Amino acid sequence: MMGPGLGDWTGPQALGFRRQDRTIDWEQFERLGRRWKWWDARYGLWFRLAHGCEHQLDLLKLHRLLTGRPTPFPDVARTTLDENRALVDQLIAEREPIRDPPGLELVRGG
Repeated sequence: MMGPGLGDWTGPQALGFRRQDRTIDWEQFERLGRRWKWWDARYGLWFRLAHGCEHQLDLLKLHRLLTGRPTPFPDVARTTLDENRALVDQLIAEREPIRDPPGLELVRGG
């Protein structure tokens, strides 16, 4: 999963939310978390699909969107994605521009 606070490299210290007095600026870090949740709900699935970094929950959601029925099996969902790649690419293109996630510049270092 992606997002602020998930793992050492996206925690508040790693992302530069440390004040000069060495305390964590939790208010700003939590603000980034709220912005992330909004972004992820709106763009996350399509961003990850466009960049080839989809995870199992994305595959399951996409399978339901494409077929109208759920599956608990990520391998079945992956097959659905592979079989419908042209349609998925079209759906991604219809959502352009897909914005980068908030805080990405902090991970990239600029």
